[in-house]
Order: sequence, then structure tokens, then C-alpha cells
Amino acid sequence: MTQPRLLVISALDPSAGAGMLMDLQAARAVGAQVVAAISAITVQAASGVRQVHPVKSNILAAQLDTLAEELPLGAVKVGALASKSNVRVVAGFLHRLPHLPVLVDPVIKPTRGVPLLPRQAIMEMAKNLLPLATVVTPNIQEAEELTGVKISDDASMLEAGKKLLELMGEGDRWVLIKGGHMPGNPVDVLVGKKTVRRYRSSRRPGEFRGTGCALASAIAGGLSIGKSVPEAVKQARKMLIKWMDKAPSIAGVPRCLRP
Repeated sequence: MTQPRLLVISALDPSAGAGMLMDLQAARAVGAQVVAAISAITVQAASGVRQVHPVKSNILAAQLDTLAEELPLGAVKVGALASKSNVRVVAGFLHRLPHLPVLVDPVIKPTRGVPLLPRQAIMEMAKNLLPLATVVTPNIQEAEELTGVKISDDASMLEAGKKLLELMGEGDRWVLIKGGHMPGNPVDVLVGKKTVRRYRSSRRPGEFRGTGCALASAIAGGLSIGKSVPEAVKQARKMLIKWMDKAPSIAGVPRCLRP
């Protein structure tokens, strides 16, 4: 029997430090088979994102339709979409596949560089894309943008997580708020309808690239092979910490993950 594929929808980072190329590595590392649709081409490297060029929405739609017609899909991971029209295309595509687990990583702005999603597209994402997600994985800034909650501690992370769950609607839905941008040792908070789990780790030295992409894609990879959300999160975090510990450290340059 053919293993179902994880469909990754995200932007290309030519330096492979984040985006599509990082997504593919992370998903494969947890045992997923991966296919991909490119939503944008970026100009970026370790110094940050310099330019973002969205793929035309009809071309994105053609990629998605062709993959869904010819290959068995086990889950979908949505990353940077770069335009309001691409958010609409992806939402329309997911409406036709209601049985699939969907992870949305609401990539809005990188740590360094220009935004990856225009402001007018953020409301479109909150209204039409998040309700289709099984899991949403914002960092602190993205959670604040989507909910209006100012996050400063564990309690406000939980408040933002619950507000995002309200946007997502009924069913088995989860929010993982990534706490890497908080001071001190990071805490990630996984919020479900009836469950809250906290994952603590010691802070690694230096600034990292691609951690959000890698974590989200590894979780989605786990979902594509039948793992539950908590199981997939646990596996993905273990992989990410291992990769961070192996990442080379160069003074003044963000550390790039290494499998």
C-alpha cells in the first residue's frame, strides 16, 4: 500500500535555512513522504528576508489540484502564503478535503527582514483558513497579531491559545504557541479543547533560523503517518532540539539547523 504523502504548501528560501527546503528535510526526518506546492519565491539568506514574490494564485491552484488528483494525501502543512489571493486559494482547496488533518503555521513576519504576509491577508487567514486547521502553530508575535492578546507570560499564552481555538471552531482542534521569543528558557504551550500541555527546554546559545518551519513540518509529518497531535508534537520537538544542538555557531550569524 502506498504511504500517504504530506502536502507542504510554503515559500522557497533559496538558502535552505527556512521555508520549503527546510520543511522537506524536517518532514522526511520523522518518516513522512512529502510533496510540495510553492506559494512564493523569496530572496533571503542568514541576514533576513529581502524580497517576497508570491506565485500567481492560478498557478498555486494548479499545483494543488494536480497533486491531489494523482497522489494519496495524508495531511497538509500550510506555511507562508505571501498574498491574500493565495490564502483564498488554499482555503478553497482545503474545503474540498475535509477529511485531512491540516497544520497551519501562520507565517506573518520573519525575525529579520520584510513581512511574508501582507496586513490585508491576515484577516483573511483568521476568517477563512484557521477554521479549516487541525493544528495552528504561531510564535508569540503571530499569536498576538491573530488574537489581540499581549503575551508576556504563561497565562497570556494560554489565553491566546484559547482565543485561537475559538477561531478554529468545533472538533478536535489544537494550538501550539511557540515560546522561543520569550525571555528565559522557552516554554511551548499546546492547547486543546480539554487539554493543556507545556513543553519546557533550556535555551540554546545564539539566534536560530528555520526553527518554526522545521517544528511545524515535523508535526505535520507525524500527522501524515497517523500520529495523534500530542504524539506528533513530542516527536517533532525532540527532533528540533537535536538539530539545534548540532547547528554550527558563528559569531554574529544566525545558526542554521543541521539534521
